[in-house]
This record gives sequence, C-alpha cells and structure tokens, in this order.
Amino acid sequence: MVNHSSQNICDRAAHYNINFCCPFDPPDCKACPLFGTPQNDHECFRKLPTFEEATDFDGMTEEQTDAITALIRWGGYFKETKNRAYAMRAVVEAMDAGIYPPVWALKEIGEVFKRFLKPTTRRGISECFGCGPGRNLVKQMYKHDERKSIRWRINQEYAKGRALMNSRDGDDAVSFISNQDGKDASAYEHIAKEDLTPAEKFNRAFYKSRRKKNRGG
Repeated sequence: MVNHSSQNICDRAAHYNINFCCPFDPPDCKACPLFGTPQNDHECFRKLPTFEEATDFDGMTEEQTDAITALIRWGGYFKETKNRAYAMRAVVEAMDAGIYPPVWALKEIGEVFKRFLKPTTRRGISECFGCGPGRNLVKQMYKHDERKSIRWRINQEYAKGRALMNSRDGDDAVSFISNQDGKDASAYEHIAKEDLTPAEKFNRAFYKSRRKKNRGG
C-alpha cells in the first residue's frame, strides 16, 4: 500500500503510470500548471457517503429539502418494484437540485454498467437496465406513481372519516376520490385494497364501522 500523504501529486501520478516531469525543484504543487489548477476548474473526487453520516438540512434550500423528500419516496418505490427507472430518476433529480445522488441509485446504475461492460456480454444497455419488448420502465414507473397517489388520497379520506364523518354524509372514500377524478369506482376499489398496512386496515375498519352506525345499520 502506498502512503500518499508524504508524496507530491506528480509522484502519485507516476504510481498510476501517468508520466509527468515536475518543472520545479523542489516540487511546488501549488505553482504547478497542471496540478495547481483552481479547485473549481477541475473535477473534485470524494468518497461515497456512508449511512453513518447525517444529512445537513440546515445548509440546504427549501427546493433541496423537497427534492430529498422525493428521493426518499423514489427509494421506497424502487424497493417495491425493482424498476431501475427510479434509480435514473433519483440521480437526475438530485443533480438538478444540486445535491449528491443517493447511494442506492448510484450503486444500482453502477451494477447495470458493470454488466454492460463485461467483455463477454451480448446484451445492449437497454437490456441491462431491464427494458425489453412489452416492458417500458418509464411508463411502468409513472403508472406506479399514479396508483400510489390514488391510494394515498383514499387513505387520507379514510383517516378523515374518523373525525369528519358528519360532514361527509357517510360517503365512501373510494367513491369520493373516483368521483373527483371522473373514474370508475371499481378500478379505484382494486387499487385501494393493494398491500394494506396495519394502520391503513385500522383506518378503514374504523371508518366503515362509523359509516354503518350513522346510517343506522
């Protein structure tokens, strides 16, 4: 293992077979025309962050905080679907917001590139990402987004039903949301029943019991 701390930059470059003859004696990295470039004029390399580090929200703008909320959501959706479009989306939105892309997204995309760059691979980059005939990752991603949004709105109405039952006149949450969107309630009923959490099941059971009681059933 090479101890870089005691070396000049050009000595380190030589270690990686980069030939550079230092014009200064003794070496002066700050005055060097190659390695003395101002920091903002060349790439800055840093170690990947670890889960031991905390996010510094105080140093972020409101837009960056909102972006982080979205990135957390995309990470959850990726775990549910394994759709790599969420990884691509996370990297793009993080870069647009001026924050470091989440490590899970970088690792996932890195694995795709690793498979694609194998000398023996015969698959195209689309295949490595998981695309193929009848499988459009982007369309599937936005369809999943829509279903999650519908479920969230339905759950909000179930939760409101515990306190706002009298003003709701006993209207069912699924019908309420489907009517708002001008859609068939049967399709929304199917979405509403997908993978319910214990809290969601409690909200719905409580809501429906109140609805039945208020109707005298």
